[in-house]
Amino acid sequence: MTVRVGVIGAGSMGINHARVLAELGSLSAIHDKEAERARGATDRFRVNTLDTVAGLLEAVDAAVIAVPTVLHNDILADAVSRGVHVLVEKPISLEPTRTAEILRKAEAAGVIVATGHVERFNPAVAFARVALQKQQLGKLISLSARRVSSFPSRVRDVGVIMDLAIHDIDVITYLAGARVRRVYATGGQSNGGNFEDHANIILEFENGLIGTCEVNWLTPMKVRKLALTCDKKYVEIDYMSQSLRISSHVYTDMDPARLYDMPSQLSEQQVNPERKEPLRLELEDFIAAIEGKRKPLVTGWDGVRAVEIAQAALSSMKTGRAVEMPLT
Repeated sequence: MTVRVGVIGAGSMGINHARVLAELGSLSAIHDKEAERARGATDRFRVNTLDTVAGLLEAVDAAVIAVPTVLHNDILADAVSRGVHVLVEKPISLEPTRTAEILRKAEAAGVIVATGHVERFNPAVAFARVALQKQQLGKLISLSARRVSSFPSRVRDVGVIMDLAIHDIDVITYLAGARVRRVYATGGQSNGGNFEDHANIILEFENGLIGTCEVNWLTPMKVRKLALTCDKKYVEIDYMSQSLRISSHVYTDMDPARLYDMPSQLSEQQVNPERKEPLRLELEDFIAAIEGKRKPLVTGWDGVRAVEIAQAALSSMKTGRAVEMPLT
């Protein structure tokens, strides 16, 4: 039997979840508090639009929560109490302590909770993960992300760290394979508003790795890239093109009297994994986790840790001091 999945929130992300779930044959119902938007989703996908969250949760096996972040915990708690599996869009919440309590109840009830950190499903990230595990790139030393663009009108409830940097916090932590022990960040507001619009974050890991994130809503072009420095290879990941450029550079015998003309050998490889929609891969993994009674690739606990690190960055930005992270 196909897993019946409902979508709560038919905004910019919710409507994409609905589209993919419809393509997979799993979309069962949609709820949105704005009647016009709900009707539009009904007309497009030919599924029931339910008037309440409770009504939707009673009608499905699983739900995608794609509403403003401040509402996530209440809906997640309701879903878990009803035995409904949940995929929560990132950030999973703004209250990680309460979320952790809900996740413990979910585990006790056998309810799957996934977090929508979609970049983990980018084919380029998946390729890098496997290459690192097989030691094809050498020892990983540092990771540096750049995620910049102009201000998105869709974002009203969080700043650039929770909206953008949290993507790279999750991917960097995933590739590093270790816990973050210290966070330091700088940034602020350049154009007014209630939230930060630019930030630079340094993550120190317990295994000695260093991760950095540059994010802003000020750059008049969109950049989504991640660089991996390894002792054998240097890797540049382009999230948007889903490609990797893998480079190595060695010096050959040189004449000390001709330093201006240092002989070297450069090797570059362009890798283009098969292009796939990360959101589709994410939802396929969520459904497979429910059917197989296994953990999803990005668990609710992964979402909580990403939020804790992002909140540490916000605290560091305000105080000007590094924040120590618990490693237990």
